[in-house]
Amino acid sequence: MHRIPSKHCASNGLRGSTAVLDLCKVGIIRHVLRPKLTDPGQANHFYRLAKERIPYPTQRYVGESERLYGILDKQLEKNEYLVGNKYSIADIASFSWVNVAYFAGVDLKQFPNLHKWWEKINSRPAVKKGTAVPNESKFSNEVYQQRLKDEPEFKEQEEKLKEIGNKAKEQYNYKYSSP
Repeated sequence: MHRIPSKHCASNGLRGSTAVLDLCKVGIIRHVLRPKLTDPGQANHFYRLAKERIPYPTQRYVGESERLYGILDKQLEKNEYLVGNKYSIADIASFSWVNVAYFAGVDLKQFPNLHKWWEKINSRPAVKKGTAVPNESKFSNEVYQQRLKDEPEFKEQEEKLKEIGNKAKEQYNYKYSSP
């Protein structure tokens, strides 16, 4: 009850609702981007969830997420959507991991085209309805930004995490770069 459809495909190792979308988008966005969807997930883990803060994987996966977001940002310089100017399965499939950028330690506003795209997709009524199943996530960009405004303790905790993330980047001389 209240579950998003799921699929497991043994031939390619995909599992979950994103697997359904990944199977659908093969070939559609191959020429645009072949994202490593694990990087934003790894960034979430090492930036926020790991009990022990380890600098190297923190800067590595946050940095790789920034690189992937940079590729999308570049693609959106000349296009309204990821594959030209028509909303497609590529946008639907990519939205889920862009929608947790802040949770993963990435400031989406440093990617103006991607931020604009995210706002456009996030404002679609069907997306609003879908992201509320079974209930709204407290990790989405919109909820995250609101929590920063409404919850002083959350804001303080986020500033500490950001400082830890910045120190990890500094320790390993991380410099953002993306095509």
